[in-house]
Amino acid sequence: MLRYPYKKLESSDDYLQIDIVEYKAPGLTTQEGSFAFNSSDQTYANLGGTNSKAKIIETIFLPMPDGIEDSNGAKWGDGSMGPIEATAANFLTRGIKDPVKESKLVGEKVLNTINSGIGQQAVQLGIAAEIIKRIKGGESGQNYLERGAGITFNQNIELLFSGVELREGFGFSFDMVPRSEKEADEIKKIIRSFKKYSSVRKGLDFGGAEGLFLKAPQVFRLRYMSGGKPHPFLHKFKICALLSMAVNYTGSGTYSTYADATPTHMNLTLSFRELTPIYYEDYLTREENGSDDGIGVGY
Repeated sequence: MLRYPYKKLESSDDYLQIDIVEYKAPGLTTQEGSFAFNSSDQTYANLGGTNSKAKIIETIFLPMPDGIEDSNGAKWGDGSMGPIEATAANFLTRGIKDPVKESKLVGEKVLNTINSGIGQQAVQLGIAAEIIKRIKGGESGQNYLERGAGITFNQNIELLFSGVELREGFGFSFDMVPRSEKEADEIKKIIRSFKKYSSVRKGLDFGGAEGLFLKAPQVFRLRYMSGGKPHPFLHKFKICALLSMAVNYTGSGTYSTYADATPTHMNLTLSFRELTPIYYEDYLTREENGSDDGIGVGY
């Protein structure tokens, strides 16, 4: 267990707890009764408990960072479907029950459109465009409609849900000014731990396959704490990967050390990102298993 500042944590203290956790691949099995793969959510669900699938390697306590923020979102994008596609889709979804009736309705709709004034103009322009295109190449029929009649096909555009996305990363910066030899040693161990466990492993335990594969770095559990318990208001994290870390050993802009060569001011920068997205069901799960106190803002 490492901490900075090196002082006893009081019951009223707020701090950031970072557990370095053994990485376990999610595997290729699906959840029971589901088409979805098991994810890291299942792997680390009981982390620290007796039935945990992964173990905590090291725990680091750091002061509450500045600029605490989070964001949630999903993928939405422009979606369009032209009138021909829309009619075909409608026929396929509804025509299965009564194909004769639907075919008749579609035919009547097309005939009425062609017999309308704008329909006649569109047909003429379409024929002209096709003739010219066959003779010498040229613009599409859509361009002839736009140029000749000032119209275009209705694309039925709408913002549509297209998938889930991972949250933006979380960045933290910590100024570290050792005030004693013990605290300097603690800072050194903290920096070394982040460097060590965020590094890719060569897989020295692969036996005869040593050097053939690389193993993933370890992962991290982040928790805002207040008085030894999860913070009752601030957001929660899922298990994170440490994407990058950086140490500035001249935090004040000038090289300066103590007698034992320990820098007098350092800056540690960490960038994390969660392994899995946030789902609606994550909030339900926390409520059902009692891990959600009902006060915090959730993930």
